[in-house]
Amino acid sequence: MTVAAECGYCGQVVAIPEGASESFVACPTCGWMIDTSATIPTVPPVPVVEPAETPLAFPPAYAPVLSDSGEPDGAPNDRVSGLELSWWNVHDGLSLARGSNGLASLFMAGLVILDVYVVLSAGRGPVPVGLPAAIVVVPGLIFAVIGHTWGQFLCASAPASHGGLLAAGAAALCALAAVLIGCLAPSGEWVGIAIVSGILLLLSWATWLMFLYQLGVGLRDRDLSSMAGSYMLWYLVGFVVTILLTAAAWRELAAGNQTESLLWRLPANIISLSLAGGYQLLLGLAANVVARRAPLTPRARQRFEQRGR
Repeated sequence: MTVAAECGYCGQVVAIPEGASESFVACPTCGWMIDTSATIPTVPPVPVVEPAETPLAFPPAYAPVLSDSGEPDGAPNDRVSGLELSWWNVHDGLSLARGSNGLASLFMAGLVILDVYVVLSAGRGPVPVGLPAAIVVVPGLIFAVIGHTWGQFLCASAPASHGGLLAAGAAALCALAAVLIGCLAPSGEWVGIAIVSGILLLLSWATWLMFLYQLGVGLRDRDLSSMAGSYMLWYLVGFVVTILLTAAAWRELAAGNQTESLLWRLPANIISLSLAGGYQLLLGLAANVVARRAPLTPRARQRFEQRGR
């Protein structure tokens, strides 16, 4: 053990071996003679053991760590097959709704192209495309609406905390509008049919967007909830502008101005097509979030946790 002595001139503390025979030791800093009798014991330093080097472990292709929702968060394609049955239905419902919207977007794009062709052909005589276009487009849009509604019914399998009741309400309102159209069509009251069914469909659409927002909140995915909220505002503005343009188109058509009617209808169809494109992106994100964050079956959860070790 060593002892410490302080230099009375410069204050330097000098370590002196215990039991040294010299009474005075020269300070290594200033040369002052230090009295070795005025010393205090010092504690020997603790040896520092350097940790052994370990080889770096390369991570797997994806990291199945726990996400914010408490579930292993991995590659979406790997997780879909392991989702709980109710969430597997939700994922399929979102995929079906997305496919139906894509089909509707194709027909809407065809209408835009057709309107452009008719406008450019103005002054060259009548263009007999109205009836053939209606025969092709109307059944296609009806089929797309049926597929989308069925997808909403599948999404009703989600828990109430994640918007399952909202999805069920949206599907029920859409189905009710279809029933009313079928029941009231023989009466020929097309104005009343359009108003009632339009209100029901608008309520259904708003409820469905609230479901997508709640789904993002429940699965703790800020991207989905933020995109759903932004799309609600975007759709509201686009819907109002489309209604105004369509009303102007109908007014010109009633006055016998077919070309002017098409000039009003063309931007309305373009806005509708852009809204459908944004909705396609929203549904794709929602399906991806469900695949990444929704609860797994116990067996699949254990498999993912083992792969993460």
